[in-house]
Amino acid sequence: MRKFAEIRLTFPGGSATEKQNTGDIAGALADFSRAIEIDPREPDPYYNRGAIYFLKHDWKKALSDLRRHDELNQEDEDAPPLIWAAHARLGEKEAADRGLSSFVADHPEQAGSFYTEIDNFLLGKMSEKDLLAAADSVEEKKGPEPQCEAWYYAGLKRLLNGDKAGAADAFRKAVATGEKTTNEYDFAEAELKDLGR
Repeated sequence: MRKFAEIRLTFPGGSATEKQNTGDIAGALADFSRAIEIDPREPDPYYNRGAIYFLKHDWKKALSDLRRHDELNQEDEDAPPLIWAAHARLGEKEAADRGLSSFVADHPEQAGSFYTEIDNFLLGKMSEKDLLAAADSVEEKKGPEPQCEAWYYAGLKRLLNGDKAGAADAFRKAVATGEKTTNEYDFAEAELKDLGR
């Protein structure tokens, strides 16, 4: 998964993405909102703002923005797992599964990508062990990024299944990769904070 996409607009104090990366969440959120006002047809600000809402555990706002991003950029593989997760965190697992299954079915050309492996794991079509093995064998993304992503989603599924200790362990492993270039690293840190671990 990507980190926040660079938004071409620069506001006082730097770009919205720079603000997010330095921890100025409120400033980044305001700037992404302003970017949406300026060009409501540009998908990236919706993704970025949705990711900030996701980070803040504001699932309804995250879901709204990530869906809008998906409407504007239907080929993007980054938003569907987050849309699934926001739905699931709202207690709407069936809707989450329907939406993600539809995305996978509508994008057969992406079969075999690591993102599809994540999708299949979230849908219960792949075991955690197989997802982690897939992360180890990703050709196009050697290094800690797929491991961070895999451990984050493993932790999320554990959390949704009521296994807080197991979830915290997986989130710690995501953070231990040191892969700060992915949203999943930030999400794992936020989950650990929320769990008090």
